[in-house]
Amino acid sequence: MGLPIAAFPTSLQFTRSPIFITLTKGTAVNDGLVDATLTLRIFQGSSASSPTADYTLFKTSINDEPIVFEISELIREKITTVLKNDPISDWENATTEDVWCKFSLSSNYVNAGTPGSGLIQNNQSFLCTDGWLPFTTQSGGIVAGAGLITNRTIQVMEGYEQSLPALYDANTDLNGVLYNVNGTDYFYVLSDELGFSNTSTQSTQKIIYIPAGPNSVDSFLGVEPIEDYTISLISDSAAVNYKARVEADGGTCEGFACLRAALAELGYEENATDYNYELVCEPKYTPVRVTFINRYGVSDYLTCFKVSTRSGGFTRESYMPQLPTSYDVTQQLQYRNFDVNSRETITVNTGWVDENYDDVIRELLMSEKVSLLYDGQEFTANPTDGGVEYFKQINAKMISYTLTFEIAWNIRNNIR
Repeated sequence: MGLPIAAFPTSLQFTRSPIFITLTKGTAVNDGLVDATLTLRIFQGSSASSPTADYTLFKTSINDEPIVFEISELIREKITTVLKNDPISDWENATTEDVWCKFSLSSNYVNAGTPGSGLIQNNQSFLCTDGWLPFTTQSGGIVAGAGLITNRTIQVMEGYEQSLPALYDANTDLNGVLYNVNGTDYFYVLSDELGFSNTSTQSTQKIIYIPAGPNSVDSFLGVEPIEDYTISLISDSAAVNYKARVEADGGTCEGFACLRAALAELGYEENATDYNYELVCEPKYTPVRVTFINRYGVSDYLTCFKVSTRSGGFTRESYMPQLPTSYDVTQQLQYRNFDVNSRETITVNTGWVDENYDDVIRELLMSEKVSLLYDGQEFTANPTDGGVEYFKQINAKMISYTLTFEIAWNIRNNIR
């Protein structure tokens, strides 16, 4: 057979980088490619549904060359990312952060010298978020593991809540979440009985937010973190259809080694991604929590612990009104201002961080949706234009970053 060959995504894709669907002629010498028609459906809900087509694209082949459709922008306009800046006390599903892209691809072609036409792929679907790929990754959006944040030591202060986003999909094999809080381990199997299914077709069940801030961990586990703690995403398990709570036996063994031995008895292998949370006490300054959409297209957090400042920039227009020949210089102006407004900026400092924070700073500055929790108020902001120096410990023994954000609205309400 010399049918055309389609190449297309099957895993999670990131729409701030290109997404390609490619059709190539058959492998026989006298195969050919004439044209291709691509039908796209972009939606939330079940991938098994088939809503009205959003786009129909058509391309012709020149000299039997491959036909390439680039569709990321078409998908992206249907995604509404949500900043998760409220505390959570239990598992939460994504709302509008991801969508399905379902496509059908048909073609007119030449099969072993004989003209032919028909469907090449029908109702194929893949999941998409508003993330992006580094230049070194040319295509695709495969996530290694379930965690949807750049791993680093995550600094957090009590009262500054956050969650841990994860991809809960059959491709990630995420089966459970392990908390190590104050030296005690708590393990939860994500099972069907708890309402989780990594084979679910619902887009809202593909990304989950896990309680990760000190208060939300306390609310979820009934345990208040009083020292640093760890959250591990466990994969490669046997089917265990119940919730398990496994605690370290303080008399014989401690910590993760003991816990994973217990998990092995349940059929779990030692395959986990660990996220270490460091509780920071800041007695002098009021920390500022920054929430942003990271490179995976979900909410991430950075708490800035040191000095912060707020400043205003003002804009105005002026004109010369007509004045009477007799005027009062204490009341009347030769130059009168109008359309006066102000945009304010906030400058924050991270405090001392690890060298690997350069990736997080990069993602934050490249984010198109950011909010600040400043003086007890949450509001949107935009990182200001300009560069940043990424520090290395060999050059700077102590690393901190100073970041500036512009509040994303005028101080005077002039919305019309």
